[in-house]
Amino acid sequence: MVLLVPLLGGSDSSWSDLALALLRAAGVVAAVLIIARRVMPPLLEIVARTCSPEVFLLTVIAVCFGTAYLTSLAGVSVSLGAFLAGLMVSESRHSSHALGETLPLQILFSATFFVSVGMLLDVGFLMSNLPLVLAALALVLVVKLVTTAAAAVVVRRDRQTVIAVSLLLAQVGEFSFVLERAGRSVDLTPAGLGDDGSQAFIAATVLLMVATPWLAGAGRSLGRRGQPSAQPADGRTGEAAAAATGETDRRDHVVLLGYGDGAREVGLGLRARQVPFVVTTLNPDGAAEAEARGWDVIRGDSTKHHVLVEAGVPRARMVVIGDDDAEMAARQTSVVRGLTPDATVVVRVDGNADLAMLAEAGVDKLVDATHSSATALSDSVRASIADGSRGERMIDPSRVVRYGLDPDGACPHLPDVAAVLPSAAGCEDCLRTGEDWVHLRLCLTCGHVGCCDSSPNRHARTHADAAEHPVVGSAEPDERWGWCYIDELELASAPDRGAGRT
Repeated sequence: MVLLVPLLGGSDSSWSDLALALLRAAGVVAAVLIIARRVMPPLLEIVARTCSPEVFLLTVIAVCFGTAYLTSLAGVSVSLGAFLAGLMVSESRHSSHALGETLPLQILFSATFFVSVGMLLDVGFLMSNLPLVLAALALVLVVKLVTTAAAAVVVRRDRQTVIAVSLLLAQVGEFSFVLERAGRSVDLTPAGLGDDGSQAFIAATVLLMVATPWLAGAGRSLGRRGQPSAQPADGRTGEAAAAATGETDRRDHVVLLGYGDGAREVGLGLRARQVPFVVTTLNPDGAAEAEARGWDVIRGDSTKHHVLVEAGVPRARMVVIGDDDAEMAARQTSVVRGLTPDATVVVRVDGNADLAMLAEAGVDKLVDATHSSATALSDSVRASIADGSRGERMIDPSRVVRYGLDPDGACPHLPDVAAVLPSAAGCEDCLRTGEDWVHLRLCLTCGHVGCCDSSPNRHARTHADAAEHPVVGSAEPDERWGWCYIDELELASAPDRGAGRT
């Protein structure tokens, strides 16, 4: 359409000039497609091997600007060149990574676009030429509904999706402004009305933008009519919901963030148990290895919201973070918790972990790679999936525990209470000597596990006296209370969900 504008504008261009321009454009598009398939994937693979998000982002931006500039030299629109650059990147296996890195830029430029369109609107013209504006709005609405519905039908989408997407995309697109500007350069205006036509076009655009939420809601309502199957709680159809949010159909699965030794061991265990899982990684070699195993892999930065949504974190049963750096693990957990409050988050760190920081971020289970076996992370994940397989009288030493005891309560020793990891699966001293216990108590200062006062050896009290850690919590299933040995005071407690479940 951009190339046809000079002809429509009645310029001196001949049909032969137009044919030559179309051939040039076809050559540019063909070259871009060849580059997208042959050149771009290995180039992005090399850049991805640096494992530097900054270098990757700069490369993607350079590709976009460079392609736009080269296409403009060939007589093709700069905007079309930018679009083709995006197409080239999307053909690569690193498209999810690229989108995750450039998403903030997209949000920024989209906001600039909307603000600019609003500033172009002449409210006085809108009020005095309301019939003309409404006619333009109706024309755009009908054309967009028909063309979008036809495209959705051609690719065999169901009726719900056709209706929902048609109404959701009924507004004026950004490329319409490219065409409007190209027409204005050769004295072509909407409906040949000059400035009035341009203002009617802008006014219709703004009104459709404002109406988009209501159009989307109408699409969901109309799509549900006549459908006997149950719909999701939020009222969205399956395909339309995924299209609107970027979510996939992955659900009730395990998400492995990173592909190190621990994640590899977990993946092998999950595959053996036929538990569905997906791996996210920035490492091209790791991604290639996982793909060679037949695993579901997403190449991208696991701290990016878009990558986690594509991995299905909002619907996952568990998220495993195999990063050895505690600060990075806490950052990833915070992003994960913004998407799902219920999934179990298991973290593997390499010693010297700030347990309070990880607990505050929302970590449920913690495995210290320095003091654990090579299979400790896999064992912890397997134990969580096979819930109830362990004996009720044992506890999980990888589960982060933080009791919500009020530090301003009646007991003066509560300020010493902190997030802890159980030191053992049962009473430490009884396990050493082979003796038994009645109930288990957990020291809320250091995580020592000992037996209760009803047990023969009362190891919990012995530890409290020796270490001067008087406050313990019950480590029994479904018991949520604490006890101070010095004050002989029972302390009511509710676990702090943001700090992990007890």
